[in-house]
Amino acid sequence: TVTAAPASDLVSIDVTGGAAGVLLTVAGEVDSSTAPLRAVVDSAFADGVPTLTVDLDGVTFLDSAGLCVLAAAHRRAAEN
Repeated sequence: TVTAAPASDLVSIDVTGGAAGVLLTVAGEVDSSTAPLRAVVDSAFADGVPTLTVDLDGVTFLDSAGLCVLAAAHRRAAEN
């Protein structure tokens, strides 16, 4: 399955994978005003994927809101 998160002018998130695991490829600026990352991560967990990988190589800016999303995802994954 290949889908994409709602894009904004500042950030894009490509979602690839399926039941075995999901890869989120994030590019651009991740901040509180460009926060589709949380929705995509929540959706992946709701789908029950066993692995979730977030590729941040294309990220040019990551503020505390984006970091909080990643930290919460890590905690949630560790609990499961």
